[in-house]
Amino acid sequence: MTTIGIVGDGPGGLSAALFLAKAGHEVTVYGADGTVMHYAYLHNYLGAPDVSGSDFQQRAREQAEAQGATIVATEVSAVAATADGFAVMTESGTTTVDHLVLSEGKSAPLAESLGLAVDGERIVVDRDGRSSVEGVYVVGRSVRRRGVRRSSRPATEPRPPSTSSLASRAPTSRTGTHPRRPTERTRRRDGSVRATSSRRRAGLRSDARRRRGGPVARTPPDRPRWRRTRGSTAPG
Repeated sequence: MTTIGIVGDGPGGLSAALFLAKAGHEVTVYGADGTVMHYAYLHNYLGAPDVSGSDFQQRAREQAEAQGATIVATEVSAVAATADGFAVMTESGTTTVDHLVLSEGKSAPLAESLGLAVDGERIVVDRDGRSSVEGVYVVGRSVRRRGVRRSSRPATEPRPPSTSSLASRAPTSRTGTHPRRPTERTRRRDGSVRATSSRRRAGLRSDARRRRGGPVARTPPDRPRWRRTRGSTAPG
């Protein structure tokens, strides 16, 4: 059975412990439960109720232990590569493991002591968390790039206008050069209301004249109109 040592008992370390133990590996987690998750409050997670960071940590520890992981409440003072794997040194002694998973958080002194490749402020890993040193994996905040905007849009490309700025603009037509024509609301015989613009109403009248074979002439939008109904006559 492969032995795996995980340094750090935050969300990253406990997640790794949960899945590795479930896969049948012998997993030991080292940490003093000093994660910043205790200052957080989690909400809006699908299928999960709102929970404080401390309660989340407690549930995560219970899940990892239920799958067979061992959690040791101690801090790791140093790690070193050996002929048989890696040595994990704590106050109670030294333990040798086959693979090492580091989840130290923002600062990563143990990763630096192993000479892992870095890119600025983050440790370089592949999509599976493998570092530049064989057998060492890194997860959590130390592998995420900080101070870089996460966006697919180039920095020189202007941002699209916000909803508030669009709402403050005057309404325009589809061509964007003339203001929209006023909208008139008419009530049908069944009681429903139909809203049509003056341009739409003029077009409907022209279509009706074409069907009757009469002349087609668009009425200027500012001329008073009357609506022909059953039994009504034209004014004047």
